[in-house]
Amino acid sequence: MTVHLAPKANDLCKFSIVISKKASKKAVTRNRYRRQLKEWYRTHRLHEFGHDMIIVAKAKLTPQPATTIQIGR
Repeated sequence: MTVHLAPKANDLCKFSIVISKKASKKAVTRNRYRRQLKEWYRTHRLHEFGHDMIIVAKAKLTPQPATTIQIGR
């Protein structure tokens, strides 16, 4: 998984998730990963840091409970 950060260009912070079919062939599974990452972004209040963020997942992903996703600061 790769995370790209850029200083925000305007007043809004943008957050985007790209998950390839290599990560999972099923759209249901890819959407579950997207929902978990969006919840992670929301609960950690990352929009307050003033950066635009793009998360790109290309490799095979393994299901994780939402509580185990951590951010390194």
